[in-house]
Amino acid sequence: MQTGKRILPARRRTVISALVVGAALACSPLSPALAADITPLVSSSTTTVAGTYNENDQVRVTINWSVANAAAGDTFTAALDKTLDPRKFVPMNLTNASGDVVASVAIKRDGSGNVVRDANGDAILEFTFTSFVTTHTNLSGQAWFEIGFDSAVVTFPGTNTTYPTTIYGLPVTITKSRGAIGNEHMKYGNWRSTSNSEAEVIAQNADGTMTNPGAGLLWTIQLQGGAQSEAPNWSQVTVVDTPAAGQHFNCPLTAPAPSFLVRDAAGTWVRTSVPTISSITCSPSALTVVITKDSADDSVYRLRVPTWLDGGTLPTSFANSASLTYLAGEGAPVQYNVSGSVSRSASGGSGTGIIVKPPTGTPKLAITKVALAKRVRAGKNVRWKVTVRSTGTAAANNVRVCDSPLDGQSFPTTTATLTIGTAVKKAPLSFLNGTACVSIPTLARGASATVIFTTHIPRTGKVRARNTSLASATGVTAVRASARVTVIKVAGRTHIPSPAG
Repeated sequence: MQTGKRILPARRRTVISALVVGAALACSPLSPALAADITPLVSSSTTTVAGTYNENDQVRVTINWSVANAAAGDTFTAALDKTLDPRKFVPMNLTNASGDVVASVAIKRDGSGNVVRDANGDAILEFTFTSFVTTHTNLSGQAWFEIGFDSAVVTFPGTNTTYPTTIYGLPVTITKSRGAIGNEHMKYGNWRSTSNSEAEVIAQNADGTMTNPGAGLLWTIQLQGGAQSEAPNWSQVTVVDTPAAGQHFNCPLTAPAPSFLVRDAAGTWVRTSVPTISSITCSPSALTVVITKDSADDSVYRLRVPTWLDGGTLPTSFANSASLTYLAGEGAPVQYNVSGSVSRSASGGSGTGIIVKPPTGTPKLAITKVALAKRVRAGKNVRWKVTVRSTGTAAANNVRVCDSPLDGQSFPTTTATLTIGTAVKKAPLSFLNGTACVSIPTLARGASATVIFTTHIPRTGKVRARNTSLASATGVTAVRASARVTVIKVAGRTHIPSPAG
């Protein structure tokens, strides 16, 4: 199989109006650091394996990442290819060798719990840093997981038995499970919950009981049918279903729950009220269902039976078997056995960082801010110069300089100009609710850093444009500074008598 890698590019973020955030900075106590989406600052790559998979297989995905520094609550994102099912992703923690949690990983959801997807239709994996990063820099780690295909995406219309596609840009062929035409027995299982989510099904309380006691597994048994089957023209079949370790039948709920699917002329499986269930006998460890139909009915049916999880220590996979005894005419009964299993998604990962030595003194910051023009024409850009000085008796670590424009301004670029000493570079911005931030791992005692932010002045609005900046660092009281410029407008046209930045 071929291995491949996707390098995730820095993506431009949509900037929301800063009116609310700027007002909050001006009127509310300032937090030591602002949590933000720092995806543009993170170097990450995603790898998987090309080749041929069965539709019930799992794909292994590995994400490697690194970033110079971060604040607790900061996030970054990586794509989950749209071919893969986000419902089958189980949230996980990335820990170091001592068991400290560096970051957690989960599927990003909106306020209603719906999966958030990017412009490509990929779900989004969101990494969230913990307080570990307040005492460590040079952060890096790896997250890996095995995950199944999304059946809403991977489809086999008509008589197709293969689905060619790409996953993270690599060629993949997905093959259909056997038994679709009814001449073979088969059995398979799926997670059963309100969202068909593995994470929802296996979630447990601290005492080992199931968080969602109504959730579990749904087992589907395909019954033979049609002239090509080994049991054609059957009129009765007795199904004895036996779940393996970790699951049971909840008889008051299981007995009325079995249902049928039938394969229609287009090859689609749809619910049906036939055949007839003649009798059901249930115990926690076995379910016997006697099914009858007209012997002339050669349709292909599937029987669906739910099971519930036991709780406690859950197995890494759940199995289920069933015996099928057919009666057809005056012939002797014919018995077959089918089985299936559902594997829990495997995942793991790690994170690390270099510990920041406790300072021998006390770090402290000072900040000044000026606009690099006294007046600016509406509809143009203006530059703001922010200078941050390390004025304490120790170096300031995990410094973050943030800019919050007011009066309808926005950020036209995703970088700012950062100068420390004689070194000048374009620094990537991280964004949160209209605020843009630049990160500086360490600012030595007595050193200063200058950041030049650029904002865009709207064509309509106030005659002044205001802007507030905030500087924060680990163990340092945040400081802020503000500046403003005059916006020039003349009867629908704007004129400025002197050049503006």
